[in-house]
Amino acid sequence: MKVNIDGVNINYVFKGKGKPIILIHGHGENIYTWRHNIDKLAENFKVYALDLKGFGESDKPIDSDYSISSMSELVINFMDRLDIDQAVIVCHSFGGKIGIQSIVDHPNRFVGLGLLGSAVTKFKMDPNYRLISDEKKGRFLLNLFNRDVIKQTIKSIHDKSYKITDEDIDNEIKIGDSEGAKHAFQQYLIEFLKNEEAFIEKLDKISVPTLIIWGKNDKFISSEHGKLIEERIKDSKLVILENCGHNSHEDQDEIVNQLIIENFGNFS
Repeated sequence: MKVNIDGVNINYVFKGKGKPIILIHGHGENIYTWRHNIDKLAENFKVYALDLKGFGESDKPIDSDYSISSMSELVINFMDRLDIDQAVIVCHSFGGKIGIQSIVDHPNRFVGLGLLGSAVTKFKMDPNYRLISDEKKGRFLLNLFNRDVIKQTIKSIHDKSYKITDEDIDNEIKIGDSEGAKHAFQQYLIEFLKNEEAFIEKLDKISVPTLIIWGKNDKFISSEHGKLIEERIKDSKLVILENCGHNSHEDQDEIVNQLIIENFGNFS
């Protein structure tokens, strides 16, 4: 399904009944990343998963704003268009900043926050990944992406027990092979890296119940980052999962689904 928001077609899926829950993917991802979560969560929630602007099957305008504030406003406008008054918002990785900004700017629209391996301040990032934010060198690196590079990238964000499939690789190629996708990938990273250390102050403004989930074997963002978030958000709980990498909702999908249901399923 698609909905037009300020001239941009946003792709999304909707399933289930109950309290609305919105799933926000991370950088370079799309709805596919929630394939093991949507059906189970839909037994307890009205699930909305969207491809953010510039990703997946959503439009990828070259002249658009890919800042955190712009992306968070897109989420609010998405809620308005679909008549979602209040919702739980669950965010993976870089998507965490979008969820946090949305709550800070519109606190009455949300009743819960889930952060899955979400970076909210400066962390030790792979030098090549950070280099993508360089306008010229970054585009050169993005043009080098092929099946082997993509496979290694997927491997780096999962626990060693995760079995990479051809479908995983095909999805990355499909969603990232256009000029619009490469532009969005780079621009969103550039915007994400702005004011890295200052963003953490926003955590003090979060008052909704917050579930923080981290993989013990997360090589992309250390679980120490999760502990830092837990210290700043008053009503929060951190769960660190064994045999789990950066993509906890894929590595340990059954546990993550159950944690989300247990922590947010009884909200009115």
